Amino acid sequence: MPRSILLKIAFGVAAMVAISIPSFAAQRERSFAAASKPDILIGEVAPFSGPQSHYGQSMAAGIRAVFAEVNAQGGINGRHLRLLTADDEFTADKTVPAYSALANQGVVAFCGNFGTPTTLAALPWIASHQIPVVGVYSGSSALRTPVNPYIFNLRGSLVDESRDIKRTLDAQGIDKVAVLYEDDAYGAAGLEALRSVYGKGGVYALPLAVNATVASTQSAVQRLLTTNPQVVILVLTTQVGARAITALRAAGFDGPMQQIVAISGIGPSAIARALPAADRPNLLVSTVVPYPFGGGSNALLSLAYRNSMIASGSSAQIGFSSMEGYIDAKVLVHALSHATALTPDGIVSALNQIGTFNLGGDVGGLRLTLSKDNHAATSFANLVSLRGDGTYRND
Repeated sequence: MPRSILLKIAFGVAAMVAISIPSFAAQRERSFAAASKPDILIGEVAPFSGPQSHYGQSMAAGIRAVFAEVNAQGGINGRHLRLLTADDEFTADKTVPAYSALANQGVVAFCGNFGTPTTLAALPWIASHQIPVVGVYSGSSALRTPVNPYIFNLRGSLVDESRDIKRTLDAQGIDKVAVLYEDDAYGAAGLEALRSVYGKGGVYALPLAVNATVASTQSAVQRLLTTNPQVVILVLTTQVGARAITALRAAGFDGPMQQIVAISGIGPSAIARALPAADRPNLLVSTVVPYPFGGGSNALLSLAYRNSMIASGSSAQIGFSSMEGYIDAKVLVHALSHATALTPDGIVSALNQIGTFNLGGDVGGLRLTLSKDNHAATSFANLVSLRGDGTYRND
């Protein structure tokens, strides 16, 4: 990286540190003032139990890290931020009751909600209650087109991920594609995105049940490999994804022109933990947030995120999913600080007026754009490669 950019990043970090550490007296006065005002309640609907619970827990850790920083500086107009969570277990039938439970407690916005099938199930509820959802862990086109007035997408779409995957594999001469996808709305959305990029006849695809057993996963893998693919793309969540990768490795799919690629819904940090060391090397995982472990073109944002997680006591959860929660919360805080009224309508209006800004700074930040006609803030997508020790390489 050029020395001039390194200097800008260094000065930016110094400025952020200076801003984020007020004097003890000032911090104490702000805390006293905030204590006399009601909290601003923000909701998160996500799985907090069951096999997908790591998604909700990681996203919440990133959100709470941001809220802790803001509260330490006196909150928003002297009011503290507080995150309330509701566990829908990644089960669509439980999602609307989870939204209702949080609305009944007085949340003025949702932040970091999780899941394609669950969010799709909640669309009528969101439309009727008109409470904004700031950040959804989903790349589905159905949440982007047409623009939903109450859903603000802060991650790249499944189409963005698919384009990045094709660009990377084309450069390696890899173009014979097979897909294993989860048999739900998430899997269908991922398959649709891949076919929009590769063409409908360009991929051979097989579905897997949401909680597919080891035996059924192995059977599907054997069928898939009869087509002699060069790449197997996985549109799967963590548990089923780990079974599929292990089955592919056991079947000998690890040659020099044989590549396994996972869409981001697999949970990059979670899949690294779920796989045995022998099955990890060279797995490519698509990500939709900047590399959270330092370096790269988004270094300043990554550093601010890690410092925030450490300060909040959540260093063990540093990773891709908690960084997504962090980004969602930073955008929400930006809107709250500019809203004329801390109500759902006031927050929607503020989000629609954000325009283009660089989260984390002009150098080393992430460029985002929101307006009334654009609720897809970014097209960012990036492939990272898993090492045998469970860490990722960002080439």
